[in-house]
Amino acid sequence: MDIKSKRLKDQLTRRITSLTPKEFEHFVGALFGKQSWIKNIKVTRYSQDGGIDFDGDYHPPGISVPYKFIGQAKHMKSKVGGPDMRNFLGALGQYPAGSIGYFVSTGGFNTEAIESSQSWPQGRVELYDLNRIIDMMVDDEIGLRPSTHSLMEMDPEFWSFTDDK
Repeated sequence: MDIKSKRLKDQLTRRITSLTPKEFEHFVGALFGKQSWIKNIKVTRYSQDGGIDFDGDYHPPGISVPYKFIGQAKHMKSKVGGPDMRNFLGALGQYPAGSIGYFVSTGGFNTEAIESSQSWPQGRVELYDLNRIIDMMVDDEIGLRPSTHSLMEMDPEFWSFTDDK
């Protein structure tokens, strides 16, 4: 990784970790909303959301009928454990067969959570830790814009959902 890439990733890490939990949910909604394979994404209300922070349609190229997807966004320093993952899988189980789950956690996932997600028989579960989030932003140029000083910089318009404008 070159110096400019490392600097950008460090900036993104600081920016994402400085978000409030509510802002993080909106960040995740905005992040996935920029993907061409995600349609009709919406962020649920902040509390008493039944364990679902965002949902929408997963519509990859070549598929005529989209799959439903739901997601959980955990903005914390510690790793997601088995109980949180099982709660999420229980919520995912209420959706039609073949639905896809996206679990996003800045703290990552412990072994029990990873194993639970991999053994889920009713569909696919994608795990996103902070590094995967940042890689997705850099690779797909989400929340970034060209800069005269470096290859990319953070785009203030993307981050407009936060309180500190």
